[in-house]
Amino acid sequence: MIPGSVFSSAPRLTFDVSPTITAMLKYIKNYADSIKGIDVYPIISLFIFVLFFIAVIYYVRKMDKRRVEEMKNMPLDLDAETTLPLHTVKQA
Repeated sequence: MIPGSVFSSAPRLTFDVSPTITAMLKYIKNYADSIKGIDVYPIISLFIFVLFFIAVIYYVRKMDKRRVEEMKNMPLDLDAETTLPLHTVKQA
C-alpha cells in the first residue's frame, strides 16, 4: 500500500481457503499436468470464443436495418393491448 494514501487505513481483505479445498485444487492440478497435450485446450477455447464473437458481430452488422429500428422502438410502442394487466381477458 502507498503510505499516507486514502487506502492505507483500509482493512486488507483476505480469503481463508480451507485446507480441503487447497488439497483438492492441488490434486486437480497434478492430475491435469499428467495429461499429455492438455495445454492445447485453453488455445482451443480461446479460438472458439473468438469465432463466436466474430460470428455475432457479423450477424449484427448484416441484420436488416428496418428490423433493428423495429426492435429499438419496441419499448416505446405501447398499444391498448400491451397496457392491460396480464390477468384480464378480452371478451368476444
